[in-house]
Amino acid sequence: MVKNEKMAVCKLCRYPMKFSKTGSTTSFNRHVDKCVLAHGDKRQTQLQFQPSDEQSSEVALLKFKYDHSEMRKVISHYILVNELPFRHAESFMFDVLMRKATPFWEKISMQTVKKDCFSTYEIEKRKLKEIFKFVRKINITTDMWTSSHQKLGYMVVIGHWIDSNWNLNMRVLNFCNVPPPHTGYMISEALFKCLNEWGIVDKIGTITVDNAKANDVALRNLKQTFSVRKKLSIDGKLFHARCCAHILNLCAKDGLDPIDEIVGKFRDGVKYVAVSEGRRIKFAEISLALGIKYKF
Repeated sequence: MVKNEKMAVCKLCRYPMKFSKTGSTTSFNRHVDKCVLAHGDKRQTQLQFQPSDEQSSEVALLKFKYDHSEMRKVISHYILVNELPFRHAESFMFDVLMRKATPFWEKISMQTVKKDCFSTYEIEKRKLKEIFKFVRKINITTDMWTSSHQKLGYMVVIGHWIDSNWNLNMRVLNFCNVPPPHTGYMISEALFKCLNEWGIVDKIGTITVDNAKANDVALRNLKQTFSVRKKLSIDGKLFHARCCAHILNLCAKDGLDPIDEIVGKFRDGVKYVAVSEGRRIKFAEISLALGIKYKF
């Protein structure tokens, strides 16, 4: 070693390194990256200043350490809550936004976001299962419909319960494809499978469905299954609840039947006027001439 030669010492492993004659620090940076992996990150924590409250101008000194795994968890919640596509995290502007927010941001792929979202779902599902252990009764509402584009039948199952603080809670327990035929037997099988998966078969109070015949058959089958297991409350008198909104909808449709032809003509007239801007302008001119108020 040359006398009076400048040396640098790594703070993590105390390894001595020579200064480059050109002043380059590339070798130092490479060593630090390897050393952090081997010995852990012991570098100084970055400080962050935040206002203590909205009314005060004082600031509080906080420690800040970027955690990429926690950031991925938050992004998975952000994607799920806002019903965004997985590829949203790969978009150019999202990357720009995150790099403005923190210089430590590392771009993540669509596949990573997809995996994180599934992981988040499983974590939240386990949390909800733990909550259900302390709930006495859970009421279910469920419905089925066929998507207009995919032509696939879907079932949604929603749980309703009152917690220990007397607050009404509601969670979507399942949203799944049910293969045809959508008979009462198939519906009851899919519904029982969902309840069994969540471990709440012995906690069901009522199940609310619309007035389709297949649902009547499905609830009859489920009632027999629950009776065998002796899991019915009040001997099953309230087990099958009919949807009031569906009943009111049927009443409204029945009341509109006598004027169905008139309503159809109104709809055709609205479609004719709204199909082009020229027709809407002409309609406005006629309305003004007749002194009738109009609104597009």
